[in-house]
Amino acid sequence: MNLLTIICDIIQNELSLSDGQVMAYNPDIPAPTTPGLYVVVGYISGKAIGNTAAVKDEDTGISEDQSVTMLENIQIDLMSIDTSALDNKEQIILALHSDYAQKITETNIIRIFRIPSQFNDISQVEGHGILNRFTMTITVNAVYTKNKVVDYFDDNSRSVPPTIVAD
Repeated sequence: MNLLTIICDIIQNELSLSDGQVMAYNPDIPAPTTPGLYVVVGYISGKAIGNTAAVKDEDTGISEDQSVTMLENIQIDLMSIDTSALDNKEQIILALHSDYAQKITETNIIRIFRIPSQFNDISQVEGHGILNRFTMTITVNAVYTKNKVVDYFDDNSRSVPPTIVAD
């Protein structure tokens, strides 16, 4: 699962929301037209804080294990045409640190920081649309791994001999 899907799954599960009420961001998501809470999860930015590669000699051959550790900023938007967004904004924070969330994040080698970096009322952006809208930014520490078989060179047949240039 990718990071946005994991966060969507946690929120949907913990708040008992239906399919279509929690989704990963895409530019074609319409504003809600029915009462209830709607949540959109999107990627803002990321920063690599670690990058490793190690070669292992195993019975099946030589493999390379690579990993990169990222700090990623994720935006979570809550929207409603009623007061559901206002009434449930704190529930998102609770959902992200529930027992269910802990199990999912440990399985996927991620850690959601406990306190959002910001939480803003952006209802005024909608103007006369009367849409209640809140946005929060969370930071996630995620580790991405890759393992692949690498060629083993047991002779120098593939190396290029040095060229000597005389003056």
